[in-house]
Amino acid sequence: MVLLLVVVWQWVQFSDPSGPITIDDPSQYTAEFMADGKVHVKADCNMGNGTYTTEGNSISIEIMAVTRAMCPPGSLSDQFLQNLNAASLYRLEGDNLMIDLQADSGTMEFAQAK
Repeated sequence: MVLLLVVVWQWVQFSDPSGPITIDDPSQYTAEFMADGKVHVKADCNMGNGTYTTEGNSISIEIMAVTRAMCPPGSLSDQFLQNLNAASLYRLEGDNLMIDLQADSGTMEFAQAK
């Protein structure tokens, strides 16, 4: 869990069986994992909070409260939140955080915010 803390993570890419998607503006999609088991997220034009737990390299994230502003066309807000709620495993690859989704349905890649 220590690997997750003290960093604002920006979503930079999503990969699934159909191929990778590069996130145009990673600063619009962030996750910040707190030591008390809470997670704060920015999902484009919305902000949210939830909880997370880790055990070994397993992770469970539950985003529970999210503002409901209407984001612009092309927003990945809903996909970002759905993917976080489907998190299963996490690992670091270099300086990037990789979160694998349940049932091998994809991998979210995060970089540290600068």
